[in-house]
Amino acid sequence: MLISTLLLLLSGPAQAPDTTGTAPGYGGHTYAWGTLVPKRGPVVRVCLPTTDAGFEAVVPYYISLPASASLKPKLIAAANVRWVRVGNHYSALMQPDPKELGELAALRVAGPVEVFRVKTVPLPVASFMGSAPVLSTPASGSVTVGARWYLRRADGTILRIDPEKFASQVAGFLAADKELAQRVATRQPGYGLAELETVVRQYNQRAASR
Repeated sequence: MLISTLLLLLSGPAQAPDTTGTAPGYGGHTYAWGTLVPKRGPVVRVCLPTTDAGFEAVVPYYISLPASASLKPKLIAAANVRWVRVGNHYSALMQPDPKELGELAALRVAGPVEVFRVKTVPLPVASFMGSAPVLSTPASGSVTVGARWYLRRADGTILRIDPEKFASQVAGFLAADKELAQRVATRQPGYGLAELETVVRQYNQRAASR
């Protein structure tokens, strides 16, 4: 949904909604009040899914807690959002290539180097008829859930990890810790993609003492 439409929906008379409750909503997810920061426009409070999956294509939201789980949410393209936070879940726009739209990936590890992940099944699935996004749910068993992983430095540098180039990419990104980077580069046990979060936590802990 266009940013202007989102702002219009939120521009009515001031209300005092229940900002502490949760409710089941579309896609079988629990929705709660959270913060959405679009690329253009002010910070807004909307009801968002409490998910650690990230948002591959679109961010579903309600302007108040849904009264029914069958009520379809509004949509905003993930590429039009800087970040969202709902409860302990924080997702930020990952756009290492400015020519690409980017996607909102969920924070997994915080610190000097951050780890983000986005599951590669959209939440919800959206197709487009003309300019209007249309929600649908994948047939049961028809979708394999995967993930894309990102690293981000405090200066904003983003690396999207290619699993086939994991050792060289991540070793280069963590090169400030030569010993740890060497373990990654030589594919030592415990320093592969499956252990990425542990590896980065170790890097951040060691960085504090350097």
